[in-house]
Amino acid sequence: MDGSELLVEALSEGVKTLRRLLSEGRLEDIDLEVEASIARMLKQRLKNAALITEESGVISWGGGGPPILILDPIDGSTNLLRGYSLYSLSLAIANGSSWDTIESGVVVNPLLDQVFEACRGAGAYLNGKSLKTSSIPSLDKAMVAVDLNFKEAIDSSTASSLLDIVGRAAHVRCMGSDALEICMVAAGKLEAFIDLRGILRLTDFAAAGFILEEAGGYLFDRYLARLKPKLEPGVRSSVIACCNLDIASEISEILKHRQLP
Repeated sequence: MDGSELLVEALSEGVKTLRRLLSEGRLEDIDLEVEASIARMLKQRLKNAALITEESGVISWGGGGPPILILDPIDGSTNLLRGYSLYSLSLAIANGSSWDTIESGVVVNPLLDQVFEACRGAGAYLNGKSLKTSSIPSLDKAMVAVDLNFKEAIDSSTASSLLDIVGRAAHVRCMGSDALEICMVAAGKLEAFIDLRGILRLTDFAAAGFILEEAGGYLFDRYLARLKPKLEPGVRSSVIACCNLDIASEISEILKHRQLP
C-alpha cells in the first residue's frame, strides 16, 4: 500500500468517526476523538511511526519514526462547532524530518466528499482528476484568501500590508480552514492564500502545502523565502501560498514596501 492510499484510508476512518459524533450531537472533544480513531488505524498498518498531531503533540509507537506523519484531525474546528459548513481533515507522511522528505499528502473535505491528494513526483489530484494551479499573473485579476483571525495581536505594518494586498486583489475570501484554502490554490480556484500572523501550525499546512507544490504552486514564508520547515512538533510559521511566481513577485513587492519586521 503506497503512502497516499494509506492516508486516504486513515482519514476515511476519521470522517466516519466525525460523522457518527455529529449525528449523536457529541461535540465535546470531537478533535481528540477523531484524532484517536485515525491513530488507531495507523497503528494497525504501520509497525512503527511518529504521529505529529495538533491535539496531542506526538504519538509514537514501535520505537517511533520514520515514517513521520503530520495530522490535523479537524482544520476549521470553530467552523464545525458553530455550524459553519467548511472544515477539513489533513494528513501527510514523510520518511525523514525535513520538508523534502514528505512523500504523500491528503486533505479531505467531508462535506463535499472531496479528496485532495499528492505523491512526490506524481502530481496532485482531486477525486482522481489532475490539479494545476492558476496562470493568472496579477492580483487585479486574482481571487485571494487571507486569514483575518487577529485574536492574537499583530503589528500595524503587517495589518497595513494585508490591506494593501486585499485592496489590489479582484476578489477576497476568508474561509476559516487554512488547509482547504491552500488546496483551493492547488486546484486553480484561488491565486493565493496569505496568513502573516506567524502562528500557523505545521499540522495546518504540511499536507496542503505539499499538494500545492505537486500541483505546480509555491509555498513561502512572510519574507517570500521558500517555506521548508522541519517536521517537528511546535513548528509555527507565516504562510503565503501562490499559484505562480508572478503573483508571488507582486505580493513580495507589497511586503517589501511595508518593510515587515
